[in-house]
Amino acid sequence: MCIMIAAHTSEYTLAMVRKQVYLTVAQNRELKRQALTQGVAEAALIRRALDTDLQTGEPSQPAAAGSLDVGAIQALLAFARARARTGPAVDWKFDREALYEDRRS
Repeated sequence: MCIMIAAHTSEYTLAMVRKQVYLTVAQNRELKRQALTQGVAEAALIRRALDTDLQTGEPSQPAAAGSLDVGAIQALLAFARARARTGPAVDWKFDREALYEDRRS
């Protein structure tokens, strides 16, 4: 865990823990736009949203409806379950040396 002592800001004067998160492309685009519009750091917007969600117990904005293709997920699960029952289509074994054969020639 990486803990940094933050400089005094209007919002936070405390030690901070570094976290790494994954954002969708749309979330990243909107985060950058909002930070530029409001003249604040992207991290400050993330902290505000997180504070709001943690205090209220409710997400500040619900996930976009239809953002998941439920049919595609169900098809993938059905394929994975069928594959798990039948096993691999070919008899294959990992061979590290074969990965580098083309580099040796």
